[in-house]
Amino acid sequence: MTNIYLSGRFTVNAAIEKAWLKRSGCKYRCFSFAVVNPEKIKGMPTSAKVVEALKVCEAKKVKIMMDSGAYSLHVFQRAQAKRTANAKVKQAIDINALQQQMFDGYVKYCLANKDKWEFYVTLDFKTDQNIIMDMQKKFLAKGLEPTPVYHGDSDIDWLRKHKDMGHSFICIGGARLHPGKHGLRYYFDKVFNYGAKHNLEYHGLAFTSLDIITSYPFKSVDSSTWSQTAAYGMVLLPDFRRGKFLNFHVSSRRSSNKNTHHDMSKKQKDYMIELFKQHGFDLKAMHDSEVERHDWNGYLMSNLDKFGVKLDIKNTWENLL
Repeated sequence: MTNIYLSGRFTVNAAIEKAWLKRSGCKYRCFSFAVVNPEKIKGMPTSAKVVEALKVCEAKKVKIMMDSGAYSLHVFQRAQAKRTANAKVKQAIDINALQQQMFDGYVKYCLANKDKWEFYVTLDFKTDQNIIMDMQKKFLAKGLEPTPVYHGDSDIDWLRKHKDMGHSFICIGGARLHPGKHGLRYYFDKVFNYGAKHNLEYHGLAFTSLDIITSYPFKSVDSSTWSQTAAYGMVLLPDFRRGKFLNFHVSSRRSSNKNTHHDMSKKQKDYMIELFKQHGFDLKAMHDSEVERHDWNGYLMSNLDKFGVKLDIKNTWENLL
């Protein structure tokens, strides 16, 4: 059974999180160290409100995945580089010092809190298996065992190297390195074939393609799609024929996303009204309220079985053992 850890939310606090958990039925939550870091790094997106939400989840025994926040660091570095390029006075960014500060803070935070989480992810400052392995060794030397990351940028033998270090659960990234449906499937076929042979389990980093999560036996994945779509005036519905989640606009806000449906026929609208009603939601409320859209999207992603989505994928690579 693939567990989906829901990450991200632009507007949140303790009260909102409590109400959302109750209505959505969410049992798996993903937080980023970059956002909940108690020792703020200047320019990074630390939020006291998200910390409140994390504490609510911990108190309610929600299963938590702690992401390292490396992606946030990448975004911060790009923004800083752009600002510097446009500034009259050039300011050099000490990347090494910034990375060391983040590593030291993450080590301290994980040592104090890791027992509250299901797992936590290593710092992959670069999509480079040599650098990721060196970082993994630094964590091990500190008495920590974060879940390693494999992006598929190097040979599949890197999975063996992580396995030999004692890891049987590995985070899989690299969607951008294997573009297109066929490229991604070829990549996953190799990864899951190897996993079946060597008893490895995988977490998919930001993989929420309906086609992918219903085709491969991920132990878990994480997703921020549910929150992003809600914030931009949309709700999610599964499209089994095309193997993806469709974004339906239910507010007046427009989007250029090619998978977004702005205008619905009367038949589509009537269908959605009835579907929402069956699950205790209201289309007009979704039009008026971002909270309502967050509730629906969280409910959908936390209860996919109620919508006919089967995530109990069995291993289909036995014939290759």
